[in-house]
Amino acid sequence: LERRINQLYEDKQDGVIPQNFWMSKYQEYLSRQNKIAERIEEHKKAGVNYIENGNRILELAQEAYSLYVSQDSFEQRKLLDLILSNSILKDGQVFSELHKPFDMLADGVKEEEKLAAQNVPFEARNKIWLPR
Repeated sequence: LERRINQLYEDKQDGVIPQNFWMSKYQEYLSRQNKIAERIEEHKKAGVNYIENGNRILELAQEAYSLYVSQDSFEQRKLLDLILSNSILKDGQVFSELHKPFDMLADGVKEEEKLAAQNVPFEARNKIWLPR
């Protein structure tokens, strides 16, 4: 867009295009540049929020049990609604699914426990969870 704006200016200066056409196109390109700059800023902020939210999710996953047992029934319900979906009670048993990303965390923990039980060396275990 910057290149187009510069070329547009050159064309205006050289008399290749009329003033009103130059102004119209200049405003259009400038508007597009501003929208792109705004989106870039949104993405920069989203990256920070993404990391912060990821940390909060991991903290919640680690503390879920202790939070649950220390809360009143109203707060327990809110916690369960956050973590679980499609909960049903059938023959006295509760069946439910985990919301994302809690389902992925649970799968990773299960896989890690399985590999540890097989005495797989730590270095060869679940590559998803190893530091990079």
